[in-house]
Amino acid sequence: MKLSISSTIKKQLKYVFTANIVVGIIAALTYPILARIFKPEILGEFQLILSVILIFSSIASFKFEEVVLLTKRKYQSKVLFQMAILSAITSSILMSVLLILFLNEILIFFKLSYFSEALWIIPIGIFSVSVFQIMQIKTVKLMGFNHFSKYKVFQSSVYNGGSALGGMLSPSLFTLLTAYCSSFLISILLMLLMFKRAGLMFFVKDFNRCKTLYFRYVKKYYKFPTINVANVFINNLSMQLPVLVLSKKYNYEVVGVYMLANRLVELPAGFITSTINTVYTKFAAEEYHKSIKNLQSVYIKSAIALSGIALIFFVTFYIISEFFLEYIYGSNIDGIGFVLICVALSKSFQILTSPLSQTANITNKQEVVAILLCVFLVLRYFALDYPGQFKNSLLAYSIVTSFFYCLILVVNYRFIRELR
Repeated sequence: MKLSISSTIKKQLKYVFTANIVVGIIAALTYPILARIFKPEILGEFQLILSVILIFSSIASFKFEEVVLLTKRKYQSKVLFQMAILSAITSSILMSVLLILFLNEILIFFKLSYFSEALWIIPIGIFSVSVFQIMQIKTVKLMGFNHFSKYKVFQSSVYNGGSALGGMLSPSLFTLLTAYCSSFLISILLMLLMFKRAGLMFFVKDFNRCKTLYFRYVKKYYKFPTINVANVFINNLSMQLPVLVLSKKYNYEVVGVYMLANRLVELPAGFITSTINTVYTKFAAEEYHKSIKNLQSVYIKSAIALSGIALIFFVTFYIISEFFLEYIYGSNIDGIGFVLICVALSKSFQILTSPLSQTANITNKQEVVAILLCVFLVLRYFALDYPGQFKNSLLAYSIVTSFFYCLILVVNYRFIRELR
């Protein structure tokens, strides 16, 4: 039987990559401005707080939104969506409580005593980012990738434009944090208006029935709020580890240099992986329900296509590091070219593997990935703590991270081969 998904995937990815091009242009125009407006120390402080937001927002919903794409029944999808939103709200409140209880200890540990007021944006950031991600999944489920891509572009435009315009008036940490959180909150409101105009209701009003279904679905999909949450938390902690370790081992200027290089690479890499994640999960799940052979074929074809994308990605940023960085950031930031190459290397392997890692959810083998994440989290930490210069630490981290992604690629293929 011939697979009929190739043309469908290409059609959906057309929206995604068009959006990525637009977002890339916005970033290319904005980042040089930010590098000249804000001091590297401020960018480093912003990156540290942003890392905390990204780590906790990725698990705030307990990953119930991932099940939304895997379900066939509309009512079940609505209940799971509602569970994800309520989980995000609860997580944000818990983070606020933790800040109240341990604020002084956090400030002392990260040497942040002089901008304690900015830390109160963390719960707002966790809420806004997590709810935006949930709404995006729901948008894909109900309205397709066209609207998904539009709001990605809109959020990026508000964030980058707000940071640049706000920085011209007040180049402070608070300006960057406000622009970041506002971009998600405004996007969420616009998506709610879009659903309302389309007459799409995605909340279940029968609360008594919902309570029963909540417990049933938690039991049925227990691996998502447990193993999946652990996997995502450890994976994001691993990706943000350079910021956390470098801020303690060196200074915020070093973190700022890392942020500028990482942002230039992360934006296209993040959009590619997140959007292909969504497309691959949707179609791989559908093919899995048809036959295991179909899933294996989708996996192999996707791996080959992603290998080409990853190679082009790395070569592009290598050329940028050699010939164009001075035009982008100016000549006053030392060592950023080497940092960019190290970051681009690990991100290239992430592009290759990250979308395909969703196979573990489909084959129900999340616990194996959790073990590998734990092992490599320790290895990444020791790589960053490698004695010597900042460059040695970052290169060691990049090599270990790249090897981890290669191992995940092989392990996921083995999962499919073992299916019966």
